Amino acid sequence: MRETYKRLMPVFLITCFISIMVSCRHVQNEGIIANTETIHSEISGDDSDILAEVNQDCETLTTTKDSRVNDVSNASAGNHIDAEPANGTYAPTRFSWSGGTGKVSITCDDVNVLDGEAVATITFSSPNYAYVRVNDEKIDGEYTKDTSRFKVPVKLGKNNEIIGCTTAMSQPHEVTYNIYISIDDGDKVVNSSGNSTEDYEMTQTIGDRTNDITGEDGLREMVEVTADTHADSWSKPPKIPGLTYDHSMEPEYARCFEIYYYKEGYKVVNVIDGSSYLLVPEGQALPAGLPQDITVIKQPVNNIYLAATSAMSLFDATHQIDRIKYTGTDVSGWDIDAPKEAMESGKMSFAGKYNAPDYEKLIAGECDLAIESTMILHNPETKEKLQDVGIPVFTDWSSYEKTAMGRAEWARLYAAMLDEEDEAETFIQREKAESRVEEGFPQTEKSVALFYINTKGIAVVRNADDYISRMIRDGGGINVFDGVISDNMKGATVEMSMEEFYSAAAEADYLIYNGTIDTSVSSVQDIIEKNQLLSSFKAVKEGNVYLVDRKFYQSTDKASEFAGDVSLMLTGNDEDLTFLEKIQ
Repeated sequence: MRETYKRLMPVFLITCFISIMVSCRHVQNEGIIANTETIHSEISGDDSDILAEVNQDCETLTTTKDSRVNDVSNASAGNHIDAEPANGTYAPTRFSWSGGTGKVSITCDDVNVLDGEAVATITFSSPNYAYVRVNDEKIDGEYTKDTSRFKVPVKLGKNNEIIGCTTAMSQPHEVTYNIYISIDDGDKVVNSSGNSTEDYEMTQTIGDRTNDITGEDGLREMVEVTADTHADSWSKPPKIPGLTYDHSMEPEYARCFEIYYYKEGYKVVNVIDGSSYLLVPEGQALPAGLPQDITVIKQPVNNIYLAATSAMSLFDATHQIDRIKYTGTDVSGWDIDAPKEAMESGKMSFAGKYNAPDYEKLIAGECDLAIESTMILHNPETKEKLQDVGIPVFTDWSSYEKTAMGRAEWARLYAAMLDEEDEAETFIQREKAESRVEEGFPQTEKSVALFYINTKGIAVVRNADDYISRMIRDGGGINVFDGVISDNMKGATVEMSMEEFYSAAAEADYLIYNGTIDTSVSSVQDIIEKNQLLSSFKAVKEGNVYLVDRKFYQSTDKASEFAGDVSLMLTGNDEDLTFLEKIQ
């Protein structure tokens, strides 16, 4: 007997070891098989009955392990497995929804299962829903003074499209929603938002950035902090139940956006302020597990209302300007040719300023998307009203990029919205070559001062870290304001008294007057009339005064070529300038 125990002790220990490892989910099938073969080699023929029991135990453990691995795999993908539940009423393990404007919320009270068919009790936080429609079935509701409740048939563990008819507007209006319900663990209780604990945790990873920062300096500081020290906290692909992440598009120069690609053509755009936008391909359903702070943009995207003027040239550069039907800038406000020509031909029209759009015109024209600049942050009620009438709003942060190529690379973002990534790639490669952003230009040791005089008689110059100041250096010049302006200055521009300006710029080899901002100047005399002190400047005496073309700020697609203009200016080649003009 003692000998039998000695022989069986290794079997017992190995079997215990396998059980422990399987329960920890670290054992692979091959490992179990290998251990089984070892047991075979150690057991004699007299112990065949024991061997049979060990084999059976190992098979059971292998099956258990496979099941657990599958459970873990599916859970990690954001999916839940709903085995056919027994008849009864369940509290949903997981409930999430998407659709509508976000003013009305939906909760799931319970799920009743009978013979494999599930019926969910859902409640809208509004008494104004006349009915809910599932496919061709119209379902009446029960009402309180604050809610509308319906019992709707659902498929568990899948996206379910339902249509609710709201009478809150002047006319009844059907709104499409998607709901997702799982009851794989019936003892869980949903929280008040209608999301399970794990759903809620997922939503916290998206859109956490606060948008209550005011003023340009505050916004730029937020961008700097986020881009430089918190990149990992915002530049992550959102986890969305039902969607499988595939790959990312990481910009070469831009810091303020990233694009994530999912299976079946879905895309998510994350922007530096914490906003996320889901691009839903034509014909695809809206994922039900979508966090409420993600803005949904349904493709194809047409009839765009563009109030961010800097983006217009990017649509033109990628041959997509025909997607823009409305603009927030009247024809007189455009300096670049493409939108002026489109408006004059009737292909594009003015639909109100960024903070006062013509809502009726946009609705009648079936506007799919409004693109606003960060100016909209000062008018949140405008953004909210656009969303209320069913027009998603995208905020353009390209003006907060540190480089001109970073601004130009926003063409990739807009191309992703339109499924025209190849056009954007062609444009970016062409612009890299034209601007010589990789090769650079020879240094000349010549000094440059770029400025304008505002209505208060104060000189306004660019921050040393601004993209224009960078291009003066990239073009081979010395920016006279480097080291003069405090590093604590966060804005794009800085005001200087004339005494401070004279001290820094009087001996500059070249003066560049910013005619994009101050359009009243066309000659050196016009500049001197701003302040007679300027007549004593070295560049004025030597005839090295240049004017920035009015088209510059609206030419986001070509702005990176300004460094080349600086290089040409410093080397005396004035014939091929793009944005600079020598004035007398």
